[in-house]
Amino acid sequence: VESGKPEELMAIGAEGHYYKFIQSQGGASQAWGSKEGSPTRALAAEPLGVSAEMRTADVLGQAATAVSAEAGVAAGGKSGDKPAEKEEKDMTPEEKAAKKLKDKEEKKAQAKKDKGNISRVWNMHEGDKFHFFIGTIGALLVGCANPIVGLIFVKALLTLFTPDPTEVRADAAIWCSLLAAVSLGQMIGDTMRGWGFGVPGEKLTVKVRMLFYNALVRQEIGWHDMPENASGALCASLATEVNMVQSLSGETLGRNVVSFFTFIICFLLAFLLGHWAVVLVALACVPIMISGMAIELAMMAGGTEGQNSKGLSADAGRIVGEVTTSVRTIASFTMENSMNEKFKVAMDTFVKKEVPKGAWMGILQGYSQGALFLAFALMYWYGGQYIQDEDAPIPPLSDTKFEGMFIPIFCMFMLGAGLGQASQGATDTGKATKAASRVFEVVDRQSKIDYTQQEGTKLPSVKGDIELIDAYFRYPSRPDQSVCNGYNLKIAAGTTCALVGASG
Repeated sequence: VESGKPEELMAIGAEGHYYKFIQSQGGASQAWGSKEGSPTRALAAEPLGVSAEMRTADVLGQAATAVSAEAGVAAGGKSGDKPAEKEEKDMTPEEKAAKKLKDKEEKKAQAKKDKGNISRVWNMHEGDKFHFFIGTIGALLVGCANPIVGLIFVKALLTLFTPDPTEVRADAAIWCSLLAAVSLGQMIGDTMRGWGFGVPGEKLTVKVRMLFYNALVRQEIGWHDMPENASGALCASLATEVNMVQSLSGETLGRNVVSFFTFIICFLLAFLLGHWAVVLVALACVPIMISGMAIELAMMAGGTEGQNSKGLSADAGRIVGEVTTSVRTIASFTMENSMNEKFKVAMDTFVKKEVPKGAWMGILQGYSQGALFLAFALMYWYGGQYIQDEDAPIPPLSDTKFEGMFIPIFCMFMLGAGLGQASQGATDTGKATKAASRVFEVVDRQSKIDYTQQEGTKLPSVKGDIELIDAYFRYPSRPDQSVCNGYNLKIAAGTTCALVGASG
């Protein structure tokens, strides 16, 4: 039996039982009660001369580190991180040029990789040609509907200036019937487009999700131990990023088809039935109208930056994760107030960053409302100048200058509305491309211990004896902490052995 103070027992050296015990728990090279050790040991073995405040602060600091380690993310970054790269302002001209060239090559390689991922997504659509054909026909109908509605609206307005009531009634019946027919065609087209592009997208999502899930369970434990591969992040990728991959194929194709036919029909109607000068002025206003409508639709859908915020910053989310996963440790060391203060600071910082975003939201909303009025004011002003000019010709396919003015204006208006409607609810292509890159990176990763592979040495017979001889092991995420340091173990077949560590 050994008795004495910790320092005295450690001084016995490698022959002492207490020394061996400390070495197995954290290494004899570290001082007893150091911050690398267990917070419980630090509390129990602190010299009597140390004040209670210093001892409590030291223990709480160690416990906070333990909490972060249990949550899988440390406050200052993961263990074993490479040294931070030199900042650009501290670089020499040669280093800046080399860094710029390296970044350029990485962007080029990433662009090539993204292009390959898009081709890979399309190649995964097996037996979906019929669905895409039906979806394309539906997109064509939807793309043609908006310009034709603009033309019918102008014709219906012109009917109101006809003095003969009988003719007014007859013309109104014709244009209303055509408008109802166009509405029915758009309903059918939207249904065909949704079915034609939605079904292949869901089938693709199932395929990619299965590939991603199989890749996750195939990876070695060391890969899952890395902070960036925490279970929460992987589950989020499985739920959201995998679902975004399908937008690179069917959704993009449907949006492009609608936009293409909307452009074509609008330009044909505008130049054939309208005055060319009014068409050019209206055409110049299209980007303004499209941007305003797109912003307005995005705000109504809640899809803009800021409105779609989850109300929690990354730092605050990390703290919440630490608290929920390590609530026992926090309660044991009475760290509730400390964690509350950290959460408050994180949320205050988040709110300060969100205030400018809110201001920008107000500016964008004002622009979305004012852009349409400014564009229409310009088009109506120039259209009025065209009608006032007695020498201006009437378009060959139109009956009056009224049609020559209003048909281009309403066609371009419906062009902006159609393009804004086509982009409503669309997945950000850039985000979808990045999501596909991350998903396929995991799918293509070769596991260091792959249970699905049949290669390797196969033992002719297995008795069940297990023996470890001079084993060394460190977790990939914590290379500075040795788990096994020359560890030896032998377990005979048919016996039960329990390995008990600091965490159980």
